[in-house]
Amino acid sequence: MESAGVPQAPYAADLREYLDSWLWRAARTRQVSFLDNLHERFPGLPPAARRRIDDFVRYGLAEPWTLPDAGGDVLRLGNRMYHVGLAGSWVSYLESERTRHGLSNYQFADPVEWFAEAYAARYDTADAPRQRLNPAVREWFYDELPRLLDRISGKPGPSSSKVPEAVTSSPAGPGPAPEPEWLRTALDRHLHRPAEDAPNLVTNAATTARVPKALVDAAGERPDLWVYFHEAKRGAVLGKLDRSVIHERLEQFAQAGVRPLVFTPGRPSLDVLSVLDTYRATLLNEVPAGLGTAWKATTRSRTDAIIQSPEITAGLLDWAVAASGAAPQFNRVSESFGSLVWASTGVREQHRRIASEPAEYRTAENLRAADEMAARMPDSAMAHLVKPLLEFGPVSDVVPRFVEAAREGRPSVLMGELRRLEASGQPVEETRKGSSTGGLVSLVEATGKGVVDPATLGEIRFTTGVLKTLDAISAGQWDDAQTFVTEHKGMTDPGHKIEWARLIGERLETSPIRPSALDCRT
Repeated sequence: MESAGVPQAPYAADLREYLDSWLWRAARTRQVSFLDNLHERFPGLPPAARRRIDDFVRYGLAEPWTLPDAGGDVLRLGNRMYHVGLAGSWVSYLESERTRHGLSNYQFADPVEWFAEAYAARYDTADAPRQRLNPAVREWFYDELPRLLDRISGKPGPSSSKVPEAVTSSPAGPGPAPEPEWLRTALDRHLHRPAEDAPNLVTNAATTARVPKALVDAAGERPDLWVYFHEAKRGAVLGKLDRSVIHERLEQFAQAGVRPLVFTPGRPSLDVLSVLDTYRATLLNEVPAGLGTAWKATTRSRTDAIIQSPEITAGLLDWAVAASGAAPQFNRVSESFGSLVWASTGVREQHRRIASEPAEYRTAENLRAADEMAARMPDSAMAHLVKPLLEFGPVSDVVPRFVEAAREGRPSVLMGELRRLEASGQPVEETRKGSSTGGLVSLVEATGKGVVDPATLGEIRFTTGVLKTLDAISAGQWDDAQTFVTEHKGMTDPGHKIEWARLIGERLETSPIRPSALDCRT
């Protein structure tokens, strides 16, 4: 958003999701009426940012590749130019490629046109068009295209010197290296394996018959590669839930030291592509092609390395792995951490595991793994709850109790835990830094990761504000009730605030925060 000139704000996540949905619709229908609702839906959006979005969409739909500057600053994000291509989807390309190696303006209308003109230039009888091509493109046509066509068609051929090692030796999987026990347990519990002779293919599809037979066959021919098939409606843009599920799968496999290929009949959104970037993964999705469909591979950025194949073959899997490049170096997690995060069915079972074997789970290695996972999954409550679970450990079940409680019951859960912490003299890790509520604040904030509902976000911000203020009162460092009122007014419903005021009144005979909480009226 910032690269597009739209400042970060509390509504940024909601705005991003709104635009992600409507930009794809606008590309297909050429309808931009949603732009007229931006001011009403996001009243806090600055006028300059609103104009930036408006210009970007309208120019992007107006065939800007015909212009000498391809839309200039209006359509430039970073070093790439964006517009809606001939096939009715957003595309982008490096501006420097058009400036230095472009053959015509029309070449950049769509990836298919780019390839067509580059192919024609490569085999042109005149030398000038061929010399205009990027040297790397010329080399690809000379050396790689023949091998690629042989792979896709299933023909045997010499292996390419340019194919990364990942094509021939995956770091883990059912072939060269056994899958960790925690991964096997997690996959068997939460996913499905469509075929016994392709145990490296897993899916979230309720009916394994929905997995293409060609994918089952191709995966069976490449037992050293992991493949995840994500069920979705054909051609539909993958939504927030799809993004979350794909993110969890890629993180899960990354913790086992592997990187799967992702297949889906749906269409990747910008948010899904951002997830691919974290893991340098390749996604192959089904797209219309002539009278049928084809499979399009996308790696990280939209045009980083794309191929379209009419069918799924083992050769296509090889190419997709090669296109992904070198895998990022993530730390493989311990058996205890993997089973805690992925083989459990919820926070209650996770707490029971820790309570039964605290020495096994509450290790420095696992705490580090929890931090690394949370950093890679900033919008995942599941990922961020692992650290509080480990910190509170076997002595308190406050994490599952808070997660399971209804809104009106959550204040009493937190206040009861605060009393226990103070009485025990053994607060969680964060409280050893001088805060009696730090661990509870982390717990509350973890439950808000990925939330876009304003009412829920208001409850979370109000609750963390109360906890931090209670800490300041205990330390004798709080005497500004008006600031609390100003910062938290309208954040949650009156019933929630009254319950907090009641509990605070029981805790402190005279508390400046009690009337302040009541004064934060909606």
